[in-house]
Amino acid sequence: MKQLEVYKGIKTLRGLMFSKKKNILLCLPKEKRVSIHSFFVFFPFYAVFLDSQKKVVDIKKMWPFMYYKSKKPFKYVLEIAKSKNGKR
Repeated sequence: MKQLEVYKGIKTLRGLMFSKKKNILLCLPKEKRVSIHSFFVFFPFYAVFLDSQKKVVDIKKMWPFMYYKSKKPFKYVLEIAKSKNGKR
């Protein structure tokens, strides 16, 4: 099982860009509805959007060089790298 890295502040802007496969939790300063992208992320991953109560509000499978805006406001984004065997 892969470790989970927590990103806060300026690191949330980078996310998985230019990185190897890993799982990260992006923590925004406040709950809001913003877009994310997978530009320069060369593998698919799942983006799980959580509100301030850590309740799932949206999930999206992201492919390289994709853009997405969550349907609801969120405070956290869990980015889970898709495994090679497709089980995740």
